[in-house]
Amino acid sequence: MSGSVNQAPTSEDAEEPLQRMVEAIKRGEHGGYVPFDPQGHTVQIG
Repeated sequence: MSGSVNQAPTSEDAEEPLQRMVEAIKRGEHGGYVPFDPQGHTVQIG
C-alpha cells in the first residue's frame, strides 16, 4: 500500500486493505504474508 508523494496513506486509506488481509488470514490464506516476531525476526508457519 502506498500513499502519495511525500505523504503516507491515511488510516482511512489503510482500513479496507487491512480488513482484506484479516479476512484472508482467517480463511487460512497466509501464503502471501511474512509474519514477524516482536524482535523483528521472521516466523515460519506450518
